[in-house]
Amino acid sequence: MFKAIILITIIMITPFVVSAAIIHVPADQPTIQAGIDAAVDGDTVLVADGTYTGDGNRDIEFKGKAITVASENGAETCIIDCQGTEEENHRGFRFNNREEKDSIVSGFTIKNGSAEYGGAIACDFSSPTISDCILYRNTSRSHSGGIDCYYYAYATISNCTFIQNSAENGSGGGICHSFHSKSTVSHCTFIENTATAMGGGVCFVSASNLIISNCSFYKNASGYKGGGLYIGNGSNYTIVECVFNENVSNEYGGGLCIDYGLDTTISNCAFCRNVSKCDGGGMYLQTFDDSLIFNSILSENLSNGHGGGLACESSSPTIVNSIFSANSAEEKGGGIFFFTTQMDIFNCTFSGNSSKQGGGGITSGWFACTLKVHNTILWDNYPYEIESYEPEPVVSYSLIQGGYPGIGNFDAAPLFEGGSPFDFHLQPTSICIDGGTDSKAPDCDFDGNSRPQGRAIDIGAFEYQGLPLVSKVYVNMPSHQFYAGDRSSCSVSVWNVENTTPCDSRLFVILDIRGELYCAPSFTSFDYYSGCFENGMTEISVIPEFTWPSGVGSATGLVWYAALVNSEMTELASEIGVFDFGWSE
Repeated sequence: MFKAIILITIIMITPFVVSAAIIHVPADQPTIQAGIDAAVDGDTVLVADGTYTGDGNRDIEFKGKAITVASENGAETCIIDCQGTEEENHRGFRFNNREEKDSIVSGFTIKNGSAEYGGAIACDFSSPTISDCILYRNTSRSHSGGIDCYYYAYATISNCTFIQNSAENGSGGGICHSFHSKSTVSHCTFIENTATAMGGGVCFVSASNLIISNCSFYKNASGYKGGGLYIGNGSNYTIVECVFNENVSNEYGGGLCIDYGLDTTISNCAFCRNVSKCDGGGMYLQTFDDSLIFNSILSENLSNGHGGGLACESSSPTIVNSIFSANSAEEKGGGIFFFTTQMDIFNCTFSGNSSKQGGGGITSGWFACTLKVHNTILWDNYPYEIESYEPEPVVSYSLIQGGYPGIGNFDAAPLFEGGSPFDFHLQPTSICIDGGTDSKAPDCDFDGNSRPQGRAIDIGAFEYQGLPLVSKVYVNMPSHQFYAGDRSSCSVSVWNVENTTPCDSRLFVILDIRGELYCAPSFTSFDYYSGCFENGMTEISVIPEFTWPSGVGSATGLVWYAALVNSEMTELASEIGVFDFGWSE
């Protein structure tokens, strides 16, 4: 009896393992819908090569089942031809029974769908997984010729190609998400999709926590905003490693338009040869808060209004390690036009941009805009590099053709590598090498190389790999801002690349305190260091380490300058080192 009880107990607590079935279409079931009807959760409906038409092979529903419907050999050889028309609507799939991510469609070409919304696939309050599909020439009379996600639909879409789908009287030629729907869209390609309103390729409205990664948008078009991609009325957008080429918008944002959004990050993206009929050839941002553009390139974009590369309104973007080249605007701001609260630019390169009405590189607009530019190259932009209104931009440690007021700025050829396609890496004798400031500078460059590679941050998007092939002097302090109790010091490093050891050079180290100049080591009106500066690096202590005192008030904008000059003191023997600092109570 005891053994029997034990046996029954073991049977009761041992889970039953039910093998998932594979249902073959058409071998086991005549149509895809019949295969789904015969399946239970965990099953796979496997569809053989061929073209599937008619009832049971279109307007397909999962009916809430957690199953996989997949082709045997991929989308190229397994085709669902919906044969939809404006008079007789048919699409490929509809999810409307609260399906989740374990309801999977994979490996089909879905073509010739026609519906009010979601010409190929519609997701209502459902969150399926859609992968490895080709959606071709599907249409909707309102939103989303390809896939429509409506009302809290959180679909996962990956490795899909959208070609020539159209939203004939709405938004989202390839995909449209609306009413708090969101998706993760990755490794997808959007080609020649169209929408009469927003988002020729993709449209997101009222979405949050949105991620779009590794996607390509090519030759999509919109009648209003966002030729490639439109995002509006949401928050926390991340667009990473995407390419926008030759998209067209009839108004704003040829490649990308973000409207009324919060917390936007755009990184490692490329915007090339996009066109807007109004503002923002490459992209248009209206984000109402801080946004970040990082490690991206905007090249050869065209705006018939303002902002050939980028136009910003009512936002405060930070742009880092990015390249603006050969963009053009019919009005202002060939590279960037912004009429916003504040824009901060770090370690960017602007070259070959143009506009017909001013500000070939950057135009700062009319509404008390604050522009701050640091460690940035603006060179060969037409008709001039920066155009601004009140207040005057803050520009520092930057190479500006024609010069520009500010700490550490200079006017000299940047010496790009050049070639075709044009290479904006620095030649080893470029003055931009080690010419920047580490204050708020990024940790890496456009290529992902750590900064600095030498003794200081380089100017521009690329960090030269090594020390420069020109003599240079560096000023070193542990911080740019000091407080009572901080440890501080000042030293100078002399980098000599000459084969000879100059023993008759003069090293000037000058402290500029609001226009009053004090020359080390005596900190009088005229003094210098003399001696032999051997080939390589020579370190000189200017102020030994000390503790920053209290009760000394606050000060900003103090600047060290240092350089070697020849014995006759008639010409420089090195590039000039610059370092700014201040202190606060």
